[in-house]
Amino acid sequence: IAISGQYHFGEADNVFRPFVGVGYYESNFSNEKIDAASTTGDHVGLSTAKGVIGTVGVDMNINSTWFARADARYMRSRPELRVGGQGTGSELELDPWTVGFGIGARF
Repeated sequence: IAISGQYHFGEADNVFRPFVGVGYYESNFSNEKIDAASTTGDHVGLSTAKGVIGTVGVDMNINSTWFARADARYMRSRPELRVGGQGTGSELELDPWTVGFGIGARF
């Protein structure tokens, strides 16, 4: 789940409109498989990953209704490693970058 806001530069009818954004996200993990992480046979898991999203991108207006979009997002989080349902005090560094492309319509 994520929520974010964006600021678009330039006028709405410009062909190219770069934008920046910031937001917050939470991501749950299930069915984790971590080989040899637990010598006791206990389940190894992660707490809910939560953190900040930073976005940069550009919209390209095709016409007054349709546009194409390209963006990159950086998501930072530090979920806690759990063994047998108990926290270990160790954090996993999750810092993924995602790249997106899409087509949109304004109405």
